[in-house]
Amino acid sequence: MSVGRVLGATLAPGRRSEQFDGVFASGPFEQAHLRYDKELNAGILILEVRPDSGLVATNVDLRSLGPPPLPVPSSPTHLGGGEGYYSLSFTLAPGVEITFQFTQQTQRLYQVVVDWSAERAFECQIDIPYQNEDVFCDKLRRASPALRWQTGDSSWDKIRVWGQAAGVFVRVYRYEEPGPFDLTVRLRTPEGADAESRYHALRDTVLVALRGTMLDA
Repeated sequence: MSVGRVLGATLAPGRRSEQFDGVFASGPFEQAHLRYDKELNAGILILEVRPDSGLVATNVDLRSLGPPPLPVPSSPTHLGGGEGYYSLSFTLAPGVEITFQFTQQTQRLYQVVVDWSAERAFECQIDIPYQNEDVFCDKLRRASPALRWQTGDSSWDKIRVWGQAAGVFVRVYRYEEPGPFDLTVRLRTPEGADAESRYHALRDTVLVALRGTMLDA
């Protein structure tokens, strides 16, 4: 079954074979834009909402998608006017994210974006002088407040602290004492994104916050 049939929209090829654009005959959505990369098995679907749909932040129930994420503001130039918007993103499955964009002043639902991208994972071992999960979590929360940091409620000498945000997952883990800590960073990276540079920036943030040192290059 085609994507267009599922959406109820007529999709026509764009300038490239992996690009499709379409319109909806009725319903809350006005246009659909699909971009797909077969080699990466990654893509993005953008659904533009009709200005007169009546969908606003107060009547769009997102509770079934998970805990409320932190809103991410964006430039007003994306709307072609003076009103900016903010985004609320939820992870539907590993590598799959849905984002709802609302205008900042009128709170109107502007776009719904479904993004599935290739995920890159990076790992290294680090040495950290601290031995307490709560200390870890507090220092990482201060150093990187954009991530939602949590502890693993671990027993004995196991330590597990992780933080996540849209497209980013960072975990500091050690199974037992003594021994090094494993640092894992997972990034959802669209085509052309420099995942390695993002990893290095996140890794360095963790090292500085926890006064850690790398044990392997």
